[in-house]
Amino acid sequence: MTPARRLHSRHRRLLLTAALLALVVAACGDADPSAPAAHQPVGLAASPTAAMEIPATAQPASTATLLPSATVTLTVAPVATRAAPDAVLSGLFQPGPPWPGQGTQGIAQQEAEQLSDYPVFWLGEQVAGYNLQAILRDAATPWIGFAYGTCTESPCTPPIQIQSEPVCATLPESLFGGSIADDLETVRGEAQLLRLPDGHVRLWTGQVGIRLSVDASLADQVDQLVHQLRAINGPIQPGDPLPPPDFTSCPDRSTPVIGSV
Repeated sequence: MTPARRLHSRHRRLLLTAALLALVVAACGDADPSAPAAHQPVGLAASPTAAMEIPATAQPASTATLLPSATVTLTVAPVATRAAPDAVLSGLFQPGPPWPGQGTQGIAQQEAEQLSDYPVFWLGEQVAGYNLQAILRDAATPWIGFAYGTCTESPCTPPIQIQSEPVCATLPESLFGGSIADDLETVRGEAQLLRLPDGHVRLWTGQVGIRLSVDASLADQVDQLVHQLRAINGPIQPGDPLPPPDFTSCPDRSTPVIGSV
């Protein structure tokens, strides 16, 4: 082989080596070993259809399903504006934009404040570093839902969800065949609280039943969130004592009412 051909061959090998190195670097860059693992939402495993799910999309719009009886389109911005100093945020979530009084879907805060069928509970416009993103109402059933925070990846569920419904809609004995109904706790005066095996909690007080679901990264804050619950359409404030649940208007409680968990 002549010197010119040897030089040409060496040059080709160098180019191939450089190309391989570039591919390796690109592959490593796609997988960030420091990226946090996706969090398992607390309160969703036993009833995925009862959760607000945000499917994968490259657009800012996301679809949310809250409770089995309704499908609602929820448009949220996946980019955070700012987080509160006490925010406990996982890599999967962001605070979302500040609450403007009405989300891109659902009802306005003013409308929720005027509801009168039963007390509707929420956590204010911002909690645990997450901003309220939507107030959802199903026209077919009387529940009201609040979603806090947005996702950086899809599919996922909002990190904090609250749903209020009439007290008879889901009775303690209707959950898990009544096997855990004896585990009721008394909180905030005389309200009754039930901790479900999948991590979410149910609360019954007066004429309302409340479902609170949080991401696993917030599991240690559930009791604090229960303390912060207040009525958007009434005088009940965080920490106020709550009355016992009024089941007197419910169907015969000897026949369990079928409800979602």
